[in-house]
Amino acid sequence: MMEFSGNCLPTTIGSLPHTDAREATQLMLRYTPHIPAWVQMPKLPKEDMLAQFIEGIPGLV
Repeated sequence: MMEFSGNCLPTTIGSLPHTDAREATQLMLRYTPHIPAWVQMPKLPKEDMLAQFIEGIPGLV
């Protein structure tokens, strides 16, 4: 297993104000290359956390 040492590196939540996936990903990798997050762009209609992850939760349609 690879050893990880954060050394006070920046991290992100993943939500960016972009609508272009390539631009958002490039920004994420530029500033957090060692600890990238999954890029989410909540300004896009299907980039809502509930819409993306609610499918499959028992009791919810």
